[in-house]
Amino acid sequence: MVMLEHNHRMKQQSNGQSHMINPGGERQENKACYPVIQPSPDSGRHRLVILSSPTAGRHPLILLSCCLFLLCLLLAACGSAANNTQTVVDQEETAIEDFLANAPIVVKNANILPSTPISVTTGRIPLPEVNSFQVAGDITIAGSSTVMDLTNRLYVRFVADGYAGFIKLEELSTSEGFQAFCRGATDSVAATRPILQEELDSCLQIGRTPLVFPVGTDALVVVVNPANEFAKDVTLTELAEIFKAKRWSDVNRAWPARKIAHVLPQITADNFILFIDVVFGGNSRLLETAPNSSFLTDAVEIVQYVQDNPDAIGLINYTLYREQSNAVRLVKLNGLEPDLTNMQAGTYPLRRPLLFYSAPEVLQSKVQLGSFLTFYLTYVSEEISQAGKFPLTRAEMDRSRLNLLVGTANEAYLDDLREAPEQ
Repeated sequence: MVMLEHNHRMKQQSNGQSHMINPGGERQENKACYPVIQPSPDSGRHRLVILSSPTAGRHPLILLSCCLFLLCLLLAACGSAANNTQTVVDQEETAIEDFLANAPIVVKNANILPSTPISVTTGRIPLPEVNSFQVAGDITIAGSSTVMDLTNRLYVRFVADGYAGFIKLEELSTSEGFQAFCRGATDSVAATRPILQEELDSCLQIGRTPLVFPVGTDALVVVVNPANEFAKDVTLTELAEIFKAKRWSDVNRAWPARKIAHVLPQITADNFILFIDVVFGGNSRLLETAPNSSFLTDAVEIVQYVQDNPDAIGLINYTLYREQSNAVRLVKLNGLEPDLTNMQAGTYPLRRPLLFYSAPEVLQSKVQLGSFLTFYLTYVSEEISQAGKFPLTRAEMDRSRLNLLVGTANEAYLDDLREAPEQ
């Protein structure tokens, strides 16, 4: 475990590099959870329904459904019970939907799920201002180093703006971050995948109702030595064959009959898990038994390995590639590079969400966390590109902001938004 600790005297900037942290335990297939709001047929009102899906965990845009876990606010009043597959909470009013009714923008992607029934009007959800000098108290955040890089930038900016508290940033894996959060050991999770059903169940058992705040997206890239002039653009099928093959010519007869040197992150790393999910359908054994393969902990070592070996092929995150683009060459996947257009359209295949999770129970008891997340979602778009990540669309950011307003029970501010004149 790597722990990054800062206080108000520390104002150094993050170097933007990801550190590969090995999570403990084996990866498990499970169901991910996502919310929808549906009309209640018997009352004419709306209800929040938390559904589970065996495939939803691999599709980050599902989590952009807003108002995820109004449940926590309503359970206290209604005492509603949850079963293993679905939790339903009737809403007493539809004021949130009323103020979001104009020119709705619905996130749609046929490769993800049918369009969500939640609609958000772009650019209509500004957050309240935060006076950082008045924010007191400490915060603990645990999870993926990929999200921590960006979080450190926002933390440094929060300190420069006047925050005098202490934020502990614990670099773990996403899975370890959820484990810590769901046993009450941390205030928030930095994640690169949605919460799984078993993790949700663990959180609910200790009285925490997880609420998600997407902050951006990240990409992994396949890289080769600059001397490699033939593997410039491959399909995902070809990519899978390359990482299983002994020689380049085993994949394409026009390629040289030289041995391929495969270099990847450790098999328990978040980067490796995403790669096998997308390219190998989750079957890690196909890579673990591949000939001439190396698994390295440090991503910088992967770059060095590829740079020194003309027949090497490796996997790193986009942030590191951007810094080392003179040392290695990016391989296009299905004709695509990880640029802003492809990332926001969801077409680049090796992409993943950057997510924060907390719970209304935590946000309302530790107001400093709500203040930091408000500051974070206000300024993340100004910092994210410098960190080598990709911003959300305006509609996606609106969903995240709305979740925060709901999670902090900021009804007065929501009322002001509803009453604001049209732009």
